[in-house]
Amino acid sequence: MRRGMLTVLRRYGLAVLLVGLALPAVVYLTPILADAPAEVLVVAVLLSALYGGLGPGLVATVLASLGLTYYVFPPVHSLHIQLARDVLKLGVFVLVALVTGSLTVAIRRGRENLQALNTDLENRVRERTAELAQANTGLEAEIVEHKRAEAEKRRVIAELQEALANVKTLRGLLPICAWCKKVRDDRGYWSEVESYLQAHTDTRVSHGICPECFQEMQDKVRGEQAAE
Repeated sequence: MRRGMLTVLRRYGLAVLLVGLALPAVVYLTPILADAPAEVLVVAVLLSALYGGLGPGLVATVLASLGLTYYVFPPVHSLHIQLARDVLKLGVFVLVALVTGSLTVAIRRGRENLQALNTDLENRVRERTAELAQANTGLEAEIVEHKRAEAEKRRVIAELQEALANVKTLRGLLPICAWCKKVRDDRGYWSEVESYLQAHTDTRVSHGICPECFQEMQDKVRGEQAAE
């Protein structure tokens, strides 16, 4: 609230200052030019409206009109205007000042509106850019996840194909010798059961002896020892 009041005072104070600087120049130049150079005061009104707005522009117009009436138009140091042409000059000045101030205020508002639109556009672009960046990040994550799923899918398919190949290898009749227990493969070669299993499956074979064979081996060894 206090800052807003200071801003208003600053705007109106600028209008008073500009008119106060322009009016002595008009008073000084009037005897030299044989006519009041009111354009200087119009510039003061224009600057007041440009930087302060409509209110300071009107204040500058009123102060400039009073200054011309009191210090320039005869009788000097009086608010009464004696000559009709001076009244006309004052009216023209007021009209020009009002039109100039109004146009300046319109330009100022247009500039402020353009700046507001530009700021709003920048905010929208910034928000849209953030949304697109977020969407892009999500899309990249989905692509990475999709690639990972595809790799996992290919790995599982390869494992299933390998398992299926092993199943096909062991499926069906397995020819085995009734005497030596060797196994015949698809190419017609005979090999040990251990070798066949290791070549066609992931099975690792370890050797041991069953109780019947162990007992039979002991009886055979005892018989050989008794015969000696």
